This record gives sequence, C-alpha cells and structure tokens, in this order.
Amino acid sequence: MAVAGAQWSVFAVGSGGIDELSTKIDDTTVMWALQRIQVGSGTFIRKKLVAIVCNGENTPVMQRAKLKMQTGQAVDILGAQMTVEVMNAADCNVEKILGEVLPFIVADGGAFTVARLREEYDKSLVEARVKKRFAKVKIRLRGFLAFQSIQTRPETPGAGLPGPEAHVSAPETAIAEKTTPAEKVEVTLTDALKAVASQYGAFNWVILEPVELGLHNAGCGGFEEMKDWLEPDKVMFCVFRASFDATGAFKHVFTHWIGPNVSAVKCGQWNSKVPQAEEIVRSHISINLKKTAHNLDDMDLPEFMNELRRLTYNVDDDFGSLVSQQRASICQEYLGTVMQHVQSLPSTDAEEHAQAEPADQEVKEEEEEETNDADEPAELPTLEQALSVVQSIGGEWNWLLIRYGVPST
Repeated sequence: MAVAGAQWSVFAVGSGGIDELSTKIDDTTVMWALQRIQVGSGTFIRKKLVAIVCNGENTPVMQRAKLKMQTGQAVDILGAQMTVEVMNAADCNVEKILGEVLPFIVADGGAFTVARLREEYDKSLVEARVKKRFAKVKIRLRGFLAFQSIQTRPETPGAGLPGPEAHVSAPETAIAEKTTPAEKVEVTLTDALKAVASQYGAFNWVILEPVELGLHNAGCGGFEEMKDWLEPDKVMFCVFRASFDATGAFKHVFTHWIGPNVSAVKCGQWNSKVPQAEEIVRSHISINLKKTAHNLDDMDLPEFMNELRRLTYNVDDDFGSLVSQQRASICQEYLGTVMQHVQSLPSTDAEEHAQAEPADQEVKEEEEEETNDADEPAELPTLEQALSVVQSIGGEWNWLLIRYGVPST
C-alpha cells in the first residue's frame, strides 16, 4: 500500500497487544493506532482491524481539534474495519476494546461471548510472542538458513548434500549457491528434496519455481522462513518437513501457492503444472497433507500442524475447543524442533551456533518477561512495512501506533 504524503510516521509497534499499546500512548497529543484482533483457526480464522483514535485528554484544545481533522485519513491509511475512540492511555484497555469489537464478530456469524473472545485474544498474543522470538533466532542464525542466490547451470552428478537414495530424479535447471565464512555449498533440486525427505536432512523446506519447476530456494529455518521466500506475483510449489516432538516423528506438507498479485494468464499457465510439481516432489518425498494458499494469511502454521496431527493420530477435535487451545503450544513445539534441527547440523561457524539458545527455553523466557522497551525493534520499520505485518493474520506485530506531522526541534 502506498501511503499518501510524508506527514505520517510510525511511533511504535509491538506484539504485546492492547495492554502494551496503551503504555506507548502520549496523552498530550492525538495519535492513531491499529490493533489486530483475530479469532478461530484455519478456514474459520477471522481478523478485525481496529483503529484506535487516541484523543489525548491533555492536548491543548485547538491542537486537538486540528489533529482530529486527520482521523479520516489515518483510518484509511491503517485499513481499519472499525474505529474506537479513547481519551487517555488508561481508557485503552482490553475490556473496552474487546467490548467494542464483540458486536462486529457476532454480526459476522460468530457464536462468541466476551469470555470466548478474550480467550481467543490471549491465545493470539502467545502466538505472536512465539513468532517474535523466532524472528530473533533467525537473526542469530543468518548464514545458516536460506540461500541468497540461485544460478542456472547444469547439474553436476554427485554434487551437493548427501541424502537417501531416490527412485526417480527430478529435472534440474538450477543450483543454489551459499557462501558462509567457512564453506561454499552447491545444491540442486534433487539434493534439496532428498534432504527434506530425510529425518535429519540439512533442509526442512524447499520451493519450486513455476517456469521450469526448478529450485527456487531451500532452507533449514522451517515454515516461517519458507514463507519469506514466497513471491506475490507467482505460483509456486512448496514442501516442508514438520516434526511434532522429540520422538522423531515427522510428516511432509505440500503447498500450492497462488500469489495474490499473479496475473490471470500466468495463473492459468502455472496452475496447470500442479500435477507435474507433485510428481517431482513425490519421487523423493511422501506427501501427508496438501494445501492451497492464496495469501500469507492462508499460510497458518497452527492450522497446518493441527491437520497433520489429526491425520497422524486420528484425533477428532471440535473447532473452538481443544484445537483452538493448542494453537500456541503447537507453534512453540514446532519452533523447538526447528531449532534442534538447526543446531544438529554440521558446524561451519561454531561461534554463531553457540549464540543460538534452545528454542523452548527462549519461548519460556519470553512468556515470563514483562513487556518492556527492550522488546521493541532496534529500528522502527517504515509505515508500509509495519502495516503489512500488523494487517496479516499471525503477523509478528499485532499493533501499530502512528502520528501526524514532524515534531519541531
């Protein structure tokens, strides 16, 4: 989204929800916030984008009136579906905001009570904390994750990473190159698929591009890292290895990605390649679950893992009860298995590996921490970047605070 004018700027963003947002509100001016409220899971997941107009009660009357004239533009920029006004930071609390949101959730056909909405809201905060922690871990492990460049060249027999024997070879048109301080690795699509197929393979996800069905990218950072490499103007074919727990049980999910910006002509051409892409993947990997995604909101890790869990263990959980309650714990468990996998890889940079703390411990620490300034991003994102994350279901940040004009110096 292009933001009109240069008068608008990000004041703060965060993952701690309404309570955290309220600590950033300045009662001596008018500010505008976007709060994401999401409920349900999978195909039932819904989000409400709430614009909170913070009419600072200690703002001079004339200044407040002048700033409030910008509210219409602020709501348009934030892309909110409803608006709530508060007079001070104390007025911006969970009970008030959720109370205002509830009628809109019910109007959409949801059988929600205040208690149920609060339960869903609390679970979404836990998920946000898990994703926030994973984002920090990814920074520490940069250089061990996805490849940064893909170059077209003939496949060299025997090159790349070792993996289990495959009965059929996938057609090759690309090789991935990755350079770290200690090594240079070349990987073909076959290498990547073999690694994903193996319980201890060096990669846990791979993406096929739509033109030649060659290697787009592969990595060991799991589902969330894979999402970073999906392109909005392409159809792509992805597979990732999902581990449930420390027992070693794992399954594979094949995802047909249809980018939200792909043209109708290209969409038709590339979608016709789904059977061929599946065949290439199946020549190396047993697919346990197939999904289709049209945007990043559809790439919902807890829902994917819940479906796998039901298929694997034949669990029939009612929506809104046990499945809903397990969303956050499944995120945490999967993150733990991804980090265990990364740390088990052959070390090419012992010092950087040593910096990676066990994921389970990190998540526990995050849940025990009180929200504080140290949790804020080191550098504020642009308004476009912040909006993209806050508006997306499951985005790392769930609130955004903006202001109008540049303070005088």
